[in-house]
Amino acid sequence: AGIDSLNAFVASNLGFAPITSTIVVSPLFTFNGVSCPGVKDTFQIIVNPQPSVFALNNLTLCEGTNSQLVNILGPIGGTTFSWTNSNAAVGLSSTGTGNIPSFLANNPTLAPIQSTVTVTPLFVNGGVQCQGQSTSFNITVNPAPNVDTINLAICPGENVIQPLSANLPSTFTWVAIPNPLVINETSNPVQTSNTINDNLIQTTNIPQTVQYNIVATSLAHSCVGNGVVNVVVNPWPTVAFTALNPPYCDLTPIAFQNNSIGTYDYLWQFGDGTNSYLENPTHQFPAVGSYNVTLVATDPLSGCIDSTMVPVNISPSPNPGFSYSDSIGCGLLDVVFTADVYNPTWNYQWSFGDGATTQQVGQVGYQYGNAGCYDISLSVTNQQGCTTTETYFDGICIYESPVALIGADPTWVTTFNPFVQFSNSSINATSYEWNFGDGTNGYGYDPSHVFPSEPADFLVSMIALNEVGCSDTAYINIHVEQTLIYYVPNTFTPNNDEKNQVFKPILTEGYKVGSYLLRIYNRWGELVFESLDENVGWDGSYGPKGRNCQTGTYTWVLNFQVLQTQEDKEIVGHVNLIK
Repeated sequence: AGIDSLNAFVASNLGFAPITSTIVVSPLFTFNGVSCPGVKDTFQIIVNPQPSVFALNNLTLCEGTNSQLVNILGPIGGTTFSWTNSNAAVGLSSTGTGNIPSFLANNPTLAPIQSTVTVTPLFVNGGVQCQGQSTSFNITVNPAPNVDTINLAICPGENVIQPLSANLPSTFTWVAIPNPLVINETSNPVQTSNTINDNLIQTTNIPQTVQYNIVATSLAHSCVGNGVVNVVVNPWPTVAFTALNPPYCDLTPIAFQNNSIGTYDYLWQFGDGTNSYLENPTHQFPAVGSYNVTLVATDPLSGCIDSTMVPVNISPSPNPGFSYSDSIGCGLLDVVFTADVYNPTWNYQWSFGDGATTQQVGQVGYQYGNAGCYDISLSVTNQQGCTTTETYFDGICIYESPVALIGADPTWVTTFNPFVQFSNSSINATSYEWNFGDGTNGYGYDPSHVFPSEPADFLVSMIALNEVGCSDTAYINIHVEQTLIYYVPNTFTPNNDEKNQVFKPILTEGYKVGSYLLRIYNRWGELVFESLDENVGWDGSYGPKGRNCQTGTYTWVLNFQVLQTQEDKEIVGHVNLIK
């Protein structure tokens, strides 16, 4: 109670609901000792309670998890709440009213991050807003481990030994999602090791993938992170090959056909210490025996390697060597062929190069008749089916026979001029050998020759040879005749001046000694001189007493026998006697 004005006071309400107080004002007027009460009036004072917030617990979350709804309550009904968030990076908005909703905790760092949430209560009644004391709590978001993503590619049967790792120190669990085309993947139970250790085998010819789901739990805060490791199991190369065209023989190269499916890098190992990198090689083995031929295929994309091995048995090859009696000839040539090895169980196939063949063991004869060079071969097949062939290219050459044809101009010469020009019409010849019959030779095509100056017959031969020495010979006779040489003066002067005192024919050669007869006749036909000695001439006299003949013309008759032909020759002429 009070008098007059209502003094100021501090409103108080320790309860949880508004408090109402009714104030009755009774007016009283006093004048001159007279108090006159007036009409009472009333008013109310309402004191609202002070709102507050029930205590809130701090939140600790892992990055990537959803928080629970945070109910904000207070003791006073009708209280509303507003809140602020000091670090929106944790995933909660900066401001809000009412309850704090569930949110996805966020922490992109490797250390915990914090935020302070401040909640302010507000009570409104009768148009009066009463704000209570703010209350705060902390939100801590711990980092979750990020599993290192790993993609592997392996070959079938290869061990997967893959350590697991994350950006935070962690423990791991892992399990494989089953692939029905892969065996040995660990799909049950969940593994708790820090290393994937599987031996994966796949059974197809295309790559297969096994997915491992990884759960990492950080050591510091037990936050969980998920990851995936994908392992691609590549197929083995499909490797196969065939050795072609059996039987396989030591002297015959063997072709290998690569039947592998795919594009690979190849390594051939022939089992004799030699290799090849060709796709389809040919190989000749060094000796008889069994060889394990291996083809190794490497997939250049995956690096997977597989191989296959095939034994190859090499049989001995027969010896096809042979010899022959002649290799060069002219015209018809008979040749005997002889095999180096005689084996009646082998098959011998002879080829003579002109289309003719024969099968005969050991030895065979054949006649060539046409010019040309011939490849001759012998193919021998043994009981193992191995065939080898020996070939002599241009082993036998038949040449056209030369034909010698010669001529001479002239064929009858004298000792005075024994020169002869020879002509040559030979065919199929390349060189020539001349024998002139006088002890001399020549090698020209159509030589000339001077024979000795003495009467004789010379049998000239010419041998025509071709390039391989085949020859033909032609002959021609050259007759050298003794030259008849004589001289008969037509005038003489027997006047005792020691000049031209005797008339006599001069015969130097070509006549038979002892056949000489000289006779001189005067104009009346009287014999005035006769001589049987070619060294005795007429001195211009006649008769036993040696009387001088008159100046005039006289007839002489000379008789002798030609030496070469033994012909009796008579020559008549005139001589002038001048004194």
